[in-house]
Amino acid sequence: MEIVVPALNFSDSVPGIPKSAMENARLFSSRHEMIKELPTQNSVIEIGVAYGDFSEDIVRAIRPRKFIAVDHFGLEKYDLVWGEDPRKRLGKLTHEDFYRQRMESLAKELNFTYEHKAGNSAKKILEVSAFDFAYIDAGHSYEDVELDTRATILRLNEGGHIFFNDYLWRDTFNGGVYGVVRTVNQLVNEGGWEVRGLALNPMMFCDIWLQKTK
Repeated sequence: MEIVVPALNFSDSVPGIPKSAMENARLFSSRHEMIKELPTQNSVIEIGVAYGDFSEDIVRAIRPRKFIAVDHFGLEKYDLVWGEDPRKRLGKLTHEDFYRQRMESLAKELNFTYEHKAGNSAKKILEVSAFDFAYIDAGHSYEDVELDTRATILRLNEGGHIFFNDYLWRDTFNGGVYGVVRTVNQLVNEGGWEVRGLALNPMMFCDIWLQKTK
C-alpha cells in the first residue's frame, strides 16, 4: 500500500488541539516517567531507535510481549552523531549489529519476542502485524512524520497509543524545521484521538502521547 502525503506550504495554517481532546491529558516531567503509564504486556513498535537507550527504557517499563524495531541502521557511516564519534558507542560493530545484540540480550532477560526491520520506516511499518503502542522518532520532516504516522495508524490496534518524540517546531541546536506539531495537530483534529500526556524536556524536545479512541 502506498501512502500519499499532501503538499503543504509553511504559510498554511496549523490547527491547535481542541479542548475536547485534552480532557484526560496529564503533564509529565520526562518521557521516562510518561512511558510508565502505559499498559504492560502489549505489542510495541519503535520507529527510529538510535543506539537503543530509550528502547531499553520502554521494555523495562512496560514489559512488552513483543517489541519491533524499525530504523535505517547506518550510524557508523557518520563522523559525528549528536556531537560524538559513533565509534565510541559502536566499537567495531555496525549500528545494526550493535542494536540487535543489545535487544536480543534484553529479550532473553525480560522474556519478549524481538523483531527487527531495517530500511524505509513507513514501508517497514506496513510489513508487521498489528501492535498496541508506537513510538515515532524517525525522520522529522513533515513528509517523513506524516508517512510514518499514516502507516502506523493502519497497524495500530483499537485503543492503541502513540508517542511522538520532539513535539516542537524547530531543532533547538541547528534550527531545522520539524513536522511533528503539524502532523499531530492535524491528526487530533480529524477526530478519533485524544491527548493523554505531554512529557517535558529541558531543551523542549517534548514528547506528546495520543490514544486512539475509535
